[in-house]
Amino acid sequence: MAPCKHRAEITPSDEFGAVPELGRQPKAQQKMASKLSVCVETSISPKVTTASNDENHGWGPGPVQRLQYMSTAEEGVRHDQAGMHTMQSIESSFYLIGNNLIRGNAKSTRPQEQTWPGHLRIQAATPENSQADIALSDSLVRTARQQLYIGHLWAVMLPKDHHFFTEPRLSAPGWSGLVLMFYNTEPSLRYATLAMAMACLATENNDEQLRLKSLQTYNSAVQELSSALKQRQAYQRNGLIVASGLMASFELVFVPMDEPRVVAWKHHTGGQLAFFLSRGPKSFLSGAAHQLFVDSRINMAMLAIGTRTRSPFSSHEWKTIPWGIKSKSAKDRLVDIMLEIPTLLEQIAQLQSSSCPAAVGILQQKVLGRCAQLERVMRLWAAKMGTDILRFDYTFVGECVPVPQTETEFGLLHLSIVYWFIEMMLVSVKIFVSKLCAMETAEAMRQLQMAARKSARALPLLFASSGGLAQRISGLLALSIALRYFLIVEAPGGISDESCMLESLLDQDLNGSTIRTLLTRMYGGQDPLLVGTDYRGSHWPENVLRWF
Repeated sequence: MAPCKHRAEITPSDEFGAVPELGRQPKAQQKMASKLSVCVETSISPKVTTASNDENHGWGPGPVQRLQYMSTAEEGVRHDQAGMHTMQSIESSFYLIGNNLIRGNAKSTRPQEQTWPGHLRIQAATPENSQADIALSDSLVRTARQQLYIGHLWAVMLPKDHHFFTEPRLSAPGWSGLVLMFYNTEPSLRYATLAMAMACLATENNDEQLRLKSLQTYNSAVQELSSALKQRQAYQRNGLIVASGLMASFELVFVPMDEPRVVAWKHHTGGQLAFFLSRGPKSFLSGAAHQLFVDSRINMAMLAIGTRTRSPFSSHEWKTIPWGIKSKSAKDRLVDIMLEIPTLLEQIAQLQSSSCPAAVGILQQKVLGRCAQLERVMRLWAAKMGTDILRFDYTFVGECVPVPQTETEFGLLHLSIVYWFIEMMLVSVKIFVSKLCAMETAEAMRQLQMAARKSARALPLLFASSGGLAQRISGLLALSIALRYFLIVEAPGGISDESCMLESLLDQDLNGSTIRTLLTRMYGGQDPLLVGTDYRGSHWPENVLRWF
Protein backbone atom coordinates (compact mmCIF):
# COMPACT_ATOMS: atom_id res chain seq x y z
CA MET A 1 0.00 0.00 0.00
CA ALA A 2 1.57 3.24 -1.12
CA PRO A 3 1.50 6.27 1.16
CA CYS A 4 -1.17 8.83 0.31
CA LYS A 5 -0.13 11.70 -1.90
CA HIS A 6 -0.50 14.37 0.71
CA ARG A 7 2.02 12.60 2.93
CA ALA A 8 4.65 11.99 0.29
CA GLU A 9 7.08 14.58 1.63
CA ILE A 10 6.92 13.41 5.23
CA THR A 11 9.78 11.13 6.18
CA PRO A 12 9.17 8.16 8.45
CA SER A 13 9.84 8.78 12.10
CA ASP A 14 12.14 6.84 14.31
CA GLU A 15 10.55 4.80 17.10
CA PHE A 16 8.42 7.78 18.17
CA GLY A 17 11.52 9.82 18.92
CA ALA A 18 12.31 13.37 17.91
CA VAL A 19 11.67 14.79 14.48
CA PRO A 20 15.00 15.04 12.61
CA GLU A 21 16.90 18.26 13.25
CA LEU A 22 16.22 21.12 10.89
CA GLY A 23 19.76 20.97 9.54
CA ARG A 24 19.16 17.45 8.26
CA GLN A 25 15.85 18.16 6.57
CA PRO A 26 15.30 19.13 2.94
CA LYS A 27 14.95 22.87 2.44
CA ALA A 28 11.20 22.62 1.88
CA GLN A 29 10.80 20.84 5.21
CA GLN A 30 13.14 23.29 6.94
CA LYS A 31 10.96 26.14 5.78
CA MET A 32 7.83 24.40 7.04
CA ALA A 33 9.36 23.39 10.36
CA SER A 34 10.80 26.83 11.00
CA LYS A 35 7.27 28.21 11.10
CA LEU A 36 6.12 25.65 13.62
CA SER A 37 6.58 25.45 17.35
CA VAL A 38 9.06 22.97 18.78
CA CYS A 39 8.00 19.34 18.37
CA VAL A 40 6.47 17.40 21.21
CA GLU A 41 9.58 15.35 21.85
CA THR A 42 11.55 18.48 22.73
CA SER A 43 8.64 20.28 24.35
CA ILE A 44 8.98 18.48 27.66
CA SER A 45 12.07 18.56 29.79
CA PRO A 46 12.86 15.37 31.73
CA LYS A 47 14.33 15.70 35.18
CA VAL A 48 14.89 12.47 37.07
CA THR A 49 15.23 11.97 40.80
CA THR A 50 14.71 9.16 43.30
CA ALA A 51 12.10 8.78 46.01
CA SER A 52 12.08 6.79 49.21
CA ASN A 53 9.82 3.79 49.75
CA ASP A 54 7.57 5.91 51.97
CA GLU A 55 6.63 7.92 48.92
CA ASN A 56 5.71 4.82 46.94
CA HIS A 57 2.29 4.42 48.59
CA GLY A 58 2.52 0.64 48.72
CA TRP A 59 4.36 0.07 45.44
CA GLY A 60 7.13 -1.93 47.09
CA PRO A 61 10.67 -1.37 48.41
CA GLY A 62 13.61 0.10 46.60
CA PRO A 63 14.29 3.40 44.88
CA VAL A 64 11.68 4.83 42.59
CA GLN A 65 12.74 6.35 39.30
CA ARG A 66 10.93 9.67 39.12
CA LEU A 67 10.47 11.19 35.68
CA GLN A 68 9.42 14.75 36.34
CA TYR A 69 8.22 17.09 33.61
CA MET A 70 8.66 20.61 34.94
CA SER A 71 6.43 23.43 33.78
CA THR A 72 7.72 26.16 31.52
CA ALA A 73 7.62 28.65 34.39
CA GLU A 74 9.82 26.39 36.53
CA GLU A 75 12.19 25.21 33.82
CA GLY A 76 12.48 28.36 31.67
CA VAL A 77 14.28 28.14 28.39
CA ARG A 78 16.65 25.26 27.63
CA HIS A 79 19.63 25.29 25.27
CA ASP A 80 20.99 22.30 23.39
CA GLN A 81 23.36 21.58 20.51
CA ALA A 82 20.67 22.14 17.91
CA GLY A 83 19.98 25.63 19.21
CA MET A 84 17.51 27.31 21.51
CA HIS A 85 14.04 25.80 21.83
CA THR A 86 11.11 27.15 23.80
CA MET A 87 10.03 24.47 26.23
CA GLN A 88 6.42 23.50 26.79
CA SER A 89 5.20 20.96 29.29
CA ILE A 90 2.47 19.26 31.19
CA GLU A 91 1.84 21.14 34.43
CA SER A 92 1.77 18.16 36.77
CA SER A 93 4.71 15.88 37.60
CA PHE A 94 5.03 12.26 36.51
CA TYR A 95 6.92 9.44 38.21
CA LEU A 96 8.00 6.22 36.53
CA ILE A 97 7.85 3.08 38.72
CA GLY A 98 8.70 -0.04 36.76
CA ASN A 99 6.15 -0.18 33.96
CA ASN A 100 3.84 2.26 35.75
CA LEU A 101 3.72 6.02 35.45
CA ILE A 102 2.84 7.98 38.60
CA ARG A 103 1.43 11.49 38.47
CA GLY A 104 1.62 13.87 41.41
CA ASN A 105 1.28 17.51 42.36
CA ALA A 106 4.06 19.05 44.41
CA LYS A 107 1.51 21.04 46.39
CA SER A 108 -0.57 18.00 47.28
CA THR A 109 0.11 15.53 50.06
CA ARG A 110 -2.98 13.36 49.66
CA PRO A 111 -2.53 10.23 47.57
CA GLN A 112 -5.14 9.69 44.88
CA GLU A 113 -5.29 6.73 42.57
CA GLN A 114 -6.79 6.18 39.14
CA THR A 115 -6.27 3.55 36.47
CA TRP A 116 -5.89 4.50 32.83
CA PRO A 117 -6.65 2.04 30.04
CA GLY A 118 -3.63 0.13 28.85
CA HIS A 119 -2.67 -0.77 32.44
CA LEU A 120 -1.31 2.70 33.17
CA ARG A 121 -1.70 3.48 36.84
CA ILE A 122 -1.72 7.08 38.04
CA GLN A 123 -1.26 7.98 41.68
CA ALA A 124 -0.60 11.30 43.38
CA ALA A 125 2.76 11.63 45.15
CA THR A 126 4.84 14.31 46.84
CA PRO A 127 8.42 14.81 45.63
CA GLU A 128 9.99 16.03 48.85
CA ASN A 129 12.87 13.72 49.75
CA SER A 130 14.63 13.18 46.45
CA GLN A 131 17.85 14.90 45.37
CA ALA A 132 19.92 12.45 43.28
CA ASP A 133 19.64 12.69 39.51
CA ILE A 134 19.27 9.45 37.50
CA ALA A 135 19.66 9.40 33.73
CA LEU A 136 16.88 7.51 31.97
CA SER A 137 17.52 5.84 28.64
CA ASP A 138 15.90 7.24 25.51
CA SER A 139 13.82 4.08 25.14
CA LEU A 140 12.40 4.49 28.64
CA VAL A 141 11.52 8.12 27.99
CA ARG A 142 9.84 7.11 24.72
CA THR A 143 7.87 4.41 26.53
CA ALA A 144 6.65 6.91 29.11
CA ARG A 145 5.68 9.35 26.40
CA GLN A 146 3.80 6.66 24.48
CA GLN A 147 1.88 5.73 27.63
CA LEU A 148 0.79 9.34 28.00
CA TYR A 149 -0.32 9.49 24.38
CA ILE A 150 -2.28 6.24 24.57
CA GLY A 151 -3.90 7.19 27.87
CA HIS A 152 -5.11 10.41 26.28
CA LEU A 153 -6.40 8.50 23.24
CA TRP A 154 -8.59 6.23 25.36
CA ALA A 155 -9.93 9.23 27.27
CA VAL A 156 -10.96 10.89 24.00
CA MET A 157 -12.14 7.92 21.96
CA LEU A 158 -14.18 5.85 24.41
CA PRO A 159 -17.42 6.46 26.35
CA LYS A 160 -16.90 7.84 29.82
CA ASP A 161 -17.90 4.59 31.53
CA HIS A 162 -15.87 2.30 29.26
CA HIS A 163 -14.41 -0.82 30.89
CA PHE A 164 -11.76 -2.75 29.01
CA PHE A 165 -12.01 -6.38 28.00
CA THR A 166 -15.76 -6.60 28.54
CA GLU A 167 -17.69 -8.83 26.17
CA PRO A 168 -18.89 -6.68 23.25
CA ARG A 169 -22.38 -8.22 23.01
CA LEU A 170 -24.09 -5.08 21.78
CA SER A 171 -21.35 -2.52 21.41
CA ALA A 172 -19.96 -1.84 17.96
CA PRO A 173 -16.52 -0.47 18.93
CA GLY A 174 -14.96 -3.58 20.47
CA TRP A 175 -11.76 -2.42 18.79
CA SER A 176 -10.23 -1.00 21.97
CA GLY A 177 -9.53 -4.39 23.51
CA LEU A 178 -8.13 -5.64 20.20
CA VAL A 179 -5.77 -2.67 19.96
CA LEU A 180 -4.43 -3.42 23.42
CA MET A 181 -4.11 -7.09 22.55
CA PHE A 182 -1.89 -6.58 19.49
CA TYR A 183 -0.30 -3.20 20.21
CA ASN A 184 3.07 -4.56 21.35
CA THR A 185 3.40 -7.20 18.62
CA GLU A 186 2.21 -5.39 15.48
CA PRO A 187 4.35 -2.40 14.44
CA SER A 188 1.83 -0.98 11.95
CA LEU A 189 -0.87 -1.01 14.63
CA ARG A 190 1.46 0.64 17.13
CA TYR A 191 2.27 3.44 14.70
CA ALA A 192 -1.39 3.91 13.72
CA THR A 193 -2.52 4.04 17.35
CA LEU A 194 0.12 6.59 18.30
CA ALA A 195 -0.67 8.64 15.21
CA MET A 196 -4.31 8.86 16.29
CA ALA A 197 -3.30 9.74 19.84
CA MET A 198 -1.00 12.52 18.63
CA ALA A 199 -3.66 13.82 16.25
CA CYS A 200 -6.25 14.01 19.04
CA LEU A 201 -3.82 15.84 21.32
CA ALA A 202 -2.72 18.17 18.51
CA THR A 203 -6.31 19.17 17.79
CA GLU A 204 -7.09 19.72 21.45
CA ASN A 205 -4.04 22.00 21.92
CA ASN A 206 -4.02 23.52 18.42
CA ASP A 207 -0.46 22.21 18.05
CA GLU A 208 0.58 22.31 14.39
CA GLN A 209 3.94 20.66 15.09
CA LEU A 210 2.33 17.70 16.83
CA ARG A 211 -0.16 17.38 13.98
CA LEU A 212 2.79 17.13 11.59
CA LYS A 213 4.31 14.48 13.84
CA SER A 214 1.04 12.50 13.80
CA LEU A 215 1.07 12.47 9.99
CA GLN A 216 4.72 11.43 10.04
CA THR A 217 3.91 8.57 12.40
CA TYR A 218 0.91 7.55 10.30
CA ASN A 219 3.15 7.48 7.24
CA SER A 220 5.30 4.99 9.12
CA ALA A 221 2.18 2.90 9.83
CA VAL A 222 1.39 2.78 6.10
CA GLN A 223 4.94 1.73 5.28
CA GLU A 224 4.94 -0.95 8.01
CA LEU A 225 1.64 -2.35 6.72
CA SER A 226 2.89 -2.33 3.14
CA SER A 227 6.07 -4.12 4.19
CA ALA A 228 4.14 -6.68 6.26
CA LEU A 229 1.85 -7.55 3.36
CA LYS A 230 4.87 -8.66 1.33
CA GLN A 231 5.69 -11.32 3.91
CA ARG A 232 4.50 -14.88 3.59
CA GLN A 233 1.56 -15.77 5.86
CA ALA A 234 0.91 -12.09 6.61
CA TYR A 235 -2.82 -12.71 6.20
CA GLN A 236 -2.73 -14.83 9.37
CA ARG A 237 -1.82 -11.84 11.56
CA ASN A 238 -4.89 -10.48 13.34
CA GLY A 239 -3.04 -7.31 14.27
CA LEU A 240 -2.83 -6.27 10.62
CA ILE A 241 -6.62 -6.35 10.33
CA VAL A 242 -6.96 -4.21 13.45
CA ALA A 243 -4.38 -1.79 12.05
CA SER A 244 -6.24 -1.54 8.76
CA GLY A 245 -9.49 -0.68 10.54
CA LEU A 246 -7.81 1.96 12.70
CA MET A 247 -6.12 3.47 9.66
CA ALA A 248 -9.49 3.85 7.94
CA SER A 249 -10.66 6.11 10.78
CA PHE A 250 -7.44 8.11 10.64
CA GLU A 251 -7.80 8.64 6.89
CA LEU A 252 -11.31 9.96 7.38
CA VAL A 253 -10.86 12.26 10.38
CA PHE A 254 -7.22 13.28 10.70
CA VAL A 255 -6.03 14.12 7.19
CA PRO A 256 -4.86 17.70 6.52
CA MET A 257 -7.63 20.25 6.36
CA ASP A 258 -6.55 21.40 2.88
CA GLU A 259 -7.12 17.96 1.34
CA PRO A 260 -10.69 17.99 -0.08
CA ARG A 261 -10.83 14.42 -1.36
CA VAL A 262 -10.21 11.40 0.81
CA VAL A 263 -10.95 8.02 -0.71
CA ALA A 264 -8.13 5.92 0.75
CA TRP A 265 -10.13 5.19 3.91
CA LYS A 266 -12.62 3.16 1.85
CA HIS A 267 -9.89 0.86 0.57
CA HIS A 268 -8.98 -0.24 4.10
CA THR A 269 -12.38 -1.94 4.41
CA GLY A 270 -11.71 -3.76 1.16
CA GLY A 271 -8.34 -4.79 2.55
CA GLN A 272 -9.99 -6.23 5.64
CA LEU A 273 -12.35 -8.21 3.42
CA ALA A 274 -9.38 -9.71 1.58
CA PHE A 275 -7.78 -10.69 4.91
CA PHE A 276 -10.91 -12.55 6.01
CA LEU A 277 -11.52 -14.34 2.72
CA SER A 278 -7.92 -15.52 2.44
CA ARG A 279 -8.18 -17.28 5.81
CA GLY A 280 -11.60 -18.89 5.49
CA PRO A 281 -14.45 -19.14 8.05
CA LYS A 282 -12.78 -21.84 10.17
CA SER A 283 -10.10 -19.36 11.23
CA PHE A 284 -12.58 -17.28 13.24
CA LEU A 285 -14.05 -19.76 15.69
CA SER A 286 -12.75 -18.29 18.94
CA GLY A 287 -10.52 -15.79 20.67
CA ALA A 288 -9.39 -12.50 19.21
CA ALA A 289 -9.92 -13.71 15.64
CA HIS A 290 -13.61 -14.37 16.34
CA GLN A 291 -14.14 -10.99 17.99
CA LEU A 292 -12.33 -9.26 15.14
CA PHE A 293 -14.52 -10.99 12.56
CA VAL A 294 -17.88 -10.33 14.20
CA ASP A 295 -17.04 -6.68 14.88
CA SER A 296 -16.04 -6.14 11.23
CA ARG A 297 -19.04 -7.75 9.54
CA ILE A 298 -21.23 -4.65 9.54
CA ASN A 299 -18.54 -2.77 7.59
CA MET A 300 -18.38 -5.65 5.14
CA ALA A 301 -22.17 -5.47 4.72
CA MET A 302 -22.06 -1.73 4.02
CA LEU A 303 -19.24 -2.27 1.51
CA ALA A 304 -21.39 -4.78 -0.41
CA ILE A 305 -24.47 -2.54 -0.26
CA GLY A 306 -22.44 0.30 -1.75
CA THR A 307 -21.26 -1.87 -4.66
CA ARG A 308 -24.69 -3.52 -5.16
CA THR A 309 -23.06 -6.97 -5.20
CA ARG A 310 -23.69 -10.07 -3.13
CA SER A 311 -21.48 -10.28 -0.05
CA PRO A 312 -19.38 -13.44 0.33
CA PHE A 313 -20.29 -13.32 4.03
CA SER A 314 -23.95 -14.00 3.18
CA SER A 315 -23.12 -17.63 2.38
CA HIS A 316 -24.19 -20.41 4.73
CA GLU A 317 -20.58 -21.25 5.62
CA TRP A 318 -19.68 -17.71 6.66
CA LYS A 319 -22.91 -17.37 8.62
CA THR A 320 -22.50 -20.59 10.61
CA ILE A 321 -18.91 -21.89 10.89
CA PRO A 322 -17.44 -18.94 12.89
CA TRP A 323 -20.10 -19.63 15.56
CA GLY A 324 -19.29 -23.30 15.95
CA ILE A 325 -18.07 -22.64 19.51
CA LYS A 326 -19.73 -19.40 20.60
CA SER A 327 -23.42 -18.68 20.13
CA LYS A 328 -24.59 -15.67 18.16
CA SER A 329 -25.34 -12.38 19.89
CA ALA A 330 -28.22 -10.05 19.07
CA LYS A 331 -25.87 -8.00 16.92
CA ASP A 332 -24.70 -11.09 15.03
CA ARG A 333 -28.28 -12.10 14.19
CA LEU A 334 -29.16 -8.60 13.01
CA VAL A 335 -26.07 -8.35 10.79
CA ASP A 336 -27.05 -11.72 9.28
CA ILE A 337 -30.20 -10.01 7.98
CA MET A 338 -28.28 -6.97 6.79
CA LEU A 339 -25.94 -9.17 4.74
CA GLU A 340 -28.93 -10.25 2.62
CA ILE A 341 -29.62 -6.71 1.37
CA PRO A 342 -26.74 -6.68 -1.18
CA THR A 343 -28.11 -9.90 -2.70
CA LEU A 344 -31.50 -8.25 -3.22
CA LEU A 345 -29.84 -5.25 -4.85
CA GLU A 346 -27.86 -7.51 -7.16
CA GLN A 347 -31.06 -9.29 -8.18
CA ILE A 348 -32.74 -5.94 -8.88
CA ALA A 349 -29.86 -5.06 -11.21
CA GLN A 350 -30.44 -8.35 -13.02
CA LEU A 351 -34.15 -7.59 -13.19
CA GLN A 352 -33.49 -4.18 -14.74
CA SER A 353 -31.12 -5.56 -17.36
CA SER A 354 -33.29 -8.51 -18.39
CA SER A 355 -35.23 -8.30 -21.66
CA CYS A 356 -37.22 -11.49 -21.08
CA PRO A 357 -40.67 -10.82 -19.53
CA ALA A 358 -40.91 -14.36 -18.15
CA ALA A 359 -37.51 -14.12 -16.47
CA VAL A 360 -38.42 -10.71 -15.06
CA GLY A 361 -41.61 -12.10 -13.53
CA ILE A 362 -39.80 -15.04 -11.92
CA LEU A 363 -37.04 -12.86 -10.50
CA GLN A 364 -39.59 -10.33 -9.27
CA GLN A 365 -41.42 -12.97 -7.26
CA LYS A 366 -38.12 -14.30 -5.94
CA VAL A 367 -37.12 -10.86 -4.62
CA LEU A 368 -40.51 -10.20 -3.04
CA GLY A 369 -40.57 -13.64 -1.43
CA ARG A 370 -37.14 -13.09 0.07
CA CYS A 371 -38.21 -9.67 1.39
CA ALA A 372 -41.18 -11.28 3.12
CA GLN A 373 -38.92 -13.91 4.72
CA LEU A 374 -36.49 -11.29 5.99
CA GLU A 375 -39.33 -9.17 7.39
CA ARG A 376 -40.51 -12.18 9.41
CA VAL A 377 -36.99 -12.71 10.72
CA MET A 378 -36.86 -9.01 11.64
CA ARG A 379 -40.09 -9.29 13.64
CA LEU A 380 -38.75 -12.34 15.50
CA TRP A 381 -35.51 -10.50 16.27
CA ALA A 382 -37.42 -7.49 17.63
CA ALA A 383 -39.67 -9.73 19.73
CA LYS A 384 -36.63 -11.40 21.28
CA MET A 385 -35.13 -8.00 22.09
CA GLY A 386 -38.31 -7.03 23.94
CA THR A 387 -38.59 -3.47 25.23
CA ASP A 388 -34.84 -2.87 24.75
CA ILE A 389 -35.41 -2.12 21.07
CA LEU A 390 -37.90 0.58 22.10
CA ARG A 391 -35.53 2.47 24.41
CA PHE A 392 -34.58 5.00 21.71
CA ASP A 393 -37.86 4.86 19.77
CA TYR A 394 -39.53 8.28 20.02
CA THR A 395 -42.95 6.78 19.27
CA PHE A 396 -42.61 4.78 22.49
CA VAL A 397 -40.60 7.01 24.87
CA GLY A 398 -41.87 10.38 23.63
CA GLU A 399 -40.36 13.30 21.76
CA CYS A 400 -37.44 13.63 24.20
CA VAL A 401 -35.38 10.50 23.50
CA PRO A 402 -33.04 9.71 26.43
CA VAL A 403 -29.33 10.27 25.89
CA PRO A 404 -27.27 7.06 26.36
CA GLN A 405 -24.77 7.20 29.21
CA THR A 406 -23.15 3.77 29.31
CA GLU A 407 -21.30 1.70 26.76
CA THR A 408 -24.13 -0.85 26.76
CA GLU A 409 -26.68 1.87 25.99
CA PHE A 410 -24.57 3.17 23.11
CA GLY A 411 -24.36 -0.37 21.77
CA LEU A 412 -28.14 -0.68 21.95
CA LEU A 413 -28.47 2.66 20.16
CA HIS A 414 -26.27 1.37 17.32
CA LEU A 415 -28.42 -1.75 17.02
CA SER A 416 -31.64 0.27 16.97
CA ILE A 417 -30.41 2.48 14.12
CA VAL A 418 -29.19 -0.52 12.12
CA TYR A 419 -32.56 -2.22 12.69
CA TRP A 420 -34.46 0.80 11.33
CA PHE A 421 -32.11 1.11 8.37
CA ILE A 422 -32.67 -2.53 7.42
CA GLU A 423 -36.43 -2.01 7.70
CA MET A 424 -36.15 1.04 5.41
CA MET A 425 -34.08 -0.91 2.88
CA LEU A 426 -36.51 -3.84 2.75
CA VAL A 427 -39.52 -1.57 2.29
CA SER A 428 -37.69 0.41 -0.41
CA VAL A 429 -36.90 -2.78 -2.31
CA LYS A 430 -40.54 -3.88 -2.10
CA ILE A 431 -41.79 -0.52 -3.38
CA PHE A 432 -39.36 -0.62 -6.28
CA VAL A 433 -40.07 -4.20 -7.34
CA SER A 434 -43.82 -4.39 -6.70
CA LYS A 435 -46.58 -3.05 -8.88
CA LEU A 436 -48.59 -1.79 -5.95
CA CYS A 437 -51.98 -0.17 -6.06
CA ALA A 438 -52.27 3.37 -4.73
CA MET A 439 -53.43 2.23 -1.28
CA GLU A 440 -50.61 -0.28 -0.88
CA THR A 441 -48.04 2.28 -2.01
CA ALA A 442 -49.30 4.78 0.56
CA GLU A 443 -49.03 2.20 3.36
CA ALA A 444 -45.52 1.18 2.30
CA MET A 445 -44.46 4.84 2.20
CA ARG A 446 -45.90 5.40 5.67
CA GLN A 447 -43.86 2.46 6.99
CA LEU A 448 -40.74 3.77 5.25
CA GLN A 449 -41.16 7.29 6.59
CA MET A 450 -41.82 6.10 10.13
CA ALA A 451 -38.60 4.04 10.23
CA ALA A 452 -36.70 7.01 8.76
CA ARG A 453 -38.04 9.36 11.42
CA LYS A 454 -37.13 6.96 14.21
CA SER A 455 -33.55 6.68 12.98
CA ALA A 456 -33.26 10.44 12.40
CA ARG A 457 -34.35 11.26 15.95
CA ALA A 458 -31.95 8.69 17.41
CA LEU A 459 -28.93 9.56 15.26
CA PRO A 460 -27.95 12.80 17.07
CA LEU A 461 -27.47 10.74 20.23
CA LEU A 462 -24.38 9.14 18.66
CA PHE A 463 -22.76 12.57 18.84
CA ALA A 464 -23.63 13.16 22.50
CA SER A 465 -20.88 14.31 24.86
CA SER A 466 -21.28 11.18 26.99
CA GLY A 467 -19.92 9.11 24.12
CA GLY A 468 -16.37 9.06 22.85
CA LEU A 469 -14.87 10.08 19.54
CA ALA A 470 -15.18 6.48 18.31
CA GLN A 471 -18.96 6.68 18.71
CA ARG A 472 -19.08 9.89 16.69
CA ILE A 473 -16.91 8.48 13.93
CA SER A 474 -19.16 5.43 13.69
CA GLY A 475 -22.14 7.78 13.43
CA LEU A 476 -20.79 9.55 10.34
CA LEU A 477 -21.78 6.81 7.91
CA ALA A 478 -25.24 6.48 9.47
CA LEU A 479 -25.72 10.24 9.27
CA SER A 480 -24.67 10.33 5.62
CA ILE A 481 -27.20 7.60 4.78
CA ALA A 482 -30.02 9.31 6.66
CA LEU A 483 -29.30 12.65 4.98
CA ARG A 484 -29.46 11.02 1.56
CA TYR A 485 -32.85 9.55 2.40
CA PHE A 486 -34.40 12.89 3.31
CA LEU A 487 -32.78 14.64 0.34
CA ILE A 488 -33.96 12.08 -2.20
CA VAL A 489 -37.15 10.48 -0.87
CA GLU A 490 -38.75 13.32 1.06
CA ALA A 491 -41.44 15.13 -0.93
CA PRO A 492 -40.09 18.00 -3.05
CA GLY A 493 -40.24 21.26 -1.14
CA GLY A 494 -40.99 19.50 2.13
CA ILE A 495 -38.63 20.03 5.06
CA SER A 496 -39.48 17.77 7.98
CA ASP A 497 -38.40 18.30 11.58
CA GLU A 498 -36.20 15.22 11.29
CA SER A 499 -34.46 16.57 8.21
CA CYS A 500 -33.73 19.84 10.03
CA MET A 501 -32.37 17.90 13.03
CA LEU A 502 -29.91 16.05 10.83
CA GLU A 503 -28.82 19.15 8.95
CA SER A 504 -28.17 20.96 12.23
CA LEU A 505 -25.49 18.37 13.03
CA LEU A 506 -23.39 19.43 10.06
CA ASP A 507 -21.93 22.45 11.83
CA GLN A 508 -20.98 20.43 14.92
CA ASP A 509 -17.25 20.05 15.59
CA LEU A 510 -15.72 16.59 15.49
CA ASN A 511 -12.09 16.70 16.58
CA GLY A 512 -11.25 19.93 14.83
CA SER A 513 -13.36 19.50 11.70
CA THR A 514 -17.04 20.14 11.16
CA ILE A 515 -19.18 17.12 10.40
CA ARG A 516 -20.01 18.78 7.07
CA THR A 517 -16.29 18.74 6.18
CA LEU A 518 -15.94 15.06 7.05
CA LEU A 519 -19.05 14.06 5.09
CA THR A 520 -17.79 16.11 2.15
CA ARG A 521 -14.63 13.98 2.23
CA MET A 522 -16.73 10.82 2.33
CA TYR A 523 -18.56 12.01 -0.78
CA GLY A 524 -15.34 12.74 -2.65
CA GLY A 525 -15.55 16.52 -2.34
CA GLN A 526 -19.31 16.99 -2.81
CA ASP A 527 -21.33 18.85 -0.18
CA PRO A 528 -23.58 16.40 1.73
CA LEU A 529 -26.65 18.59 1.16
CA LEU A 530 -26.18 18.38 -2.60
CA VAL A 531 -25.66 14.62 -2.86
CA GLY A 532 -28.57 12.98 -4.66
CA THR A 533 -30.50 16.18 -5.33
CA ASP A 534 -30.45 15.41 -9.06
CA TYR A 535 -32.81 12.51 -8.38
CA ARG A 536 -35.12 14.30 -5.99
CA GLY A 537 -38.81 14.28 -6.88
CA SER A 538 -38.46 12.60 -10.28
CA HIS A 539 -38.70 9.11 -11.75
CA TRP A 540 -40.64 7.70 -8.82
CA PRO A 541 -40.45 4.91 -7.63
CA GLU A 542 -36.99 4.28 -9.11
CA ASN A 543 -35.44 6.84 -6.79
CA VAL A 544 -36.56 5.00 -3.69
CA LEU A 545 -33.40 2.87 -3.96
CA ARG A 546 -30.97 5.74 -4.49
CA TRP A 547 -30.73 6.78 -0.85
CA PHE A 548 -28.59 3.76 0.14
